[in-house]
Amino acid sequence: MFWLDVVLNLYLREGLVIKRNFLRSICSKVVIDSHVFATLVLRSWGLVAGLCTMILVPYCLTREEQGFYFTFSSLISIQFFFDLGLNHVLSLIVSHDVALLKHSTDDIQRRNIQSRLISIRVQAGRWYKVLSTVFAISVFSVGFLFFAGRNSFVPVDWFGPWVVLCISSALNLYVSPQMAICEGFGQVDRVAALRLYQSILGNIVMWGGFLFGNRLWGLIVIPTVGAVFGFWWIKKNPPEKLFGLQPIRDLLIDSSTNSVIWRRDVFPLQWRIGLSWISGYFIFQLFNPVVFAVHGSEIAGRVGLALAACTAILGIGMSWVNASSVMMSSAIAREDRGALKGIFRKVAIRSALFTGAAALALVIVCFIGERCEYSWTVRIVDWQTFGAMGVATLVNCTVGSMAIFMRCHKEEPMVTVSVVMAFLTAAGVFWSCQYGVKLMFLIYAGLTLFVALPWACFLFRRYWLR
Repeated sequence: MFWLDVVLNLYLREGLVIKRNFLRSICSKVVIDSHVFATLVLRSWGLVAGLCTMILVPYCLTREEQGFYFTFSSLISIQFFFDLGLNHVLSLIVSHDVALLKHSTDDIQRRNIQSRLISIRVQAGRWYKVLSTVFAISVFSVGFLFFAGRNSFVPVDWFGPWVVLCISSALNLYVSPQMAICEGFGQVDRVAALRLYQSILGNIVMWGGFLFGNRLWGLIVIPTVGAVFGFWWIKKNPPEKLFGLQPIRDLLIDSSTNSVIWRRDVFPLQWRIGLSWISGYFIFQLFNPVVFAVHGSEIAGRVGLALAACTAILGIGMSWVNASSVMMSSAIAREDRGALKGIFRKVAIRSALFTGAAALALVIVCFIGERCEYSWTVRIVDWQTFGAMGVATLVNCTVGSMAIFMRCHKEEPMVTVSVVMAFLTAAGVFWSCQYGVKLMFLIYAGLTLFVALPWACFLFRRYWLR
């Protein structure tokens, strides 16, 4: 447990009397290995960074610019329509092959698996060149049409930041499959460490830009830093070098027999997960653009701030399950159902407990702020609306945990659930938005609690009893 050793050594060098075995037992009880620890550090930093951003955005931006800021983030998430869950699929497929590679003693079989892994990397790189280019053009066009007419009513300098944001996000999309492949090789902690460095540097520079009056230009810093670091890291650590595989030019000699056939090996799972991810956009990212269009940028900014807080909580809460997905996939490949259930039971409980506690704490803070009439409450939604968001966040954590467990079997049974939830959510949002933001999120919380959760539990039970 490299990360844990680092932390322990730092404490010991400071002269604090800490028993290593005691801390290890604590980490064992909360299911923290190196991968979970690294992911938790990343997500925890994301929460801290998100809180700092939530403070600086209202302080440094006008109410109208705050609305543009969060709507930018929602529109740039259109990349779900281009990624179609492919990164998640690549990580699952690679993790299954790596589990077989580690337990194989036959040289021919090992070489075939290695050739297959390199084939995945090469084909993914080619595919994402096209995707990232189409994404940059499409998302810029959609954003330009969406913001251009509204800028005449609220003059905000948005064009330049939007252009750079589209380009840098496309570059991140291009490099993302290489990161997913590394995670599939079990390097979750190393990728999380890289993303932590990206986030720390990007957020610090962004905050400095806000404080020095760069306005919406600050939003472009994080994806730009992410793209630069991502390209540098992949160049220095290509998978075939990082994991001791043979060079690409040697392994591709056998591509005629060992290469991945996209239509057979990837697409059957990808289109199902892709539908789920597209549906997820309508479930999670539709609120801000609709509120922006109906109620204006100021109300959209309040909604966006609350959604950012809930997203940060959900991201940290899902860290246990996300970081353990590779281990669960390996257990499935080995047909070790006991280990699989043991891993999932522990991480799912921890994820739900953290998410529920954190959501409740934020609702309480919002309630106290309103009662004490603090000035910051005018920049965020009321506590009742926040409470509905908190319920939806906890349910989404539970449903998401079960979905990851099922997807680790290289299957996607949540397609119908996701599509139906997307349709119901979109219908509810468009109908209720005219009556107010509170009703919109109450309907959303009800849909997640009484439709998504029971349906997901029904599907999950079949996989659990296999």
